[in-house]
Amino acid sequence: MNTEHLAAAAALLREHAGGQLDAVIVLGSGLGDVLRGKLNATTVPYTAIPGMPEATIAGHAGEALIGELAGRRIVAYSGRVHLYEGNEPENVIYPVLGAAHAGAHTAVLTTAAGGVNASDRPGDLMSISDQLNL
Repeated sequence: MNTEHLAAAAALLREHAGGQLDAVIVLGSGLGDVLRGKLNATTVPYTAIPGMPEATIAGHAGEALIGELAGRRIVAYSGRVHLYEGNEPENVIYPVLGAAHAGAHTAVLTTAAGGVNASDRPGDLMSISDQLNL
């Protein structure tokens, strides 16, 4: 992993947030707009963040919302990259790692999950406590 890119990404995140980040939120498929209008934030395209991988899946905007939510400095990533797209693990974790280097100590990861359980309906909230260990 390019540590110079990581340091530059963290500096950019802190600059736009007005200081050290408190948290990072990764918005999964269909959730990219959930925080728009609820944040005092600047929108930064992934292409402007050093080392940031490009989001290519439909519904993943490829931009970071950087600002304040409930008095906390946050970055909310609208879109991500996936291992199943052929990405290296370091690219998949890069956004959260960059936020951690910018001070974030809390991470909230969202996802579209549960599609195979017939008793779940669209919009149901879930808590996933484990994942497939491949």
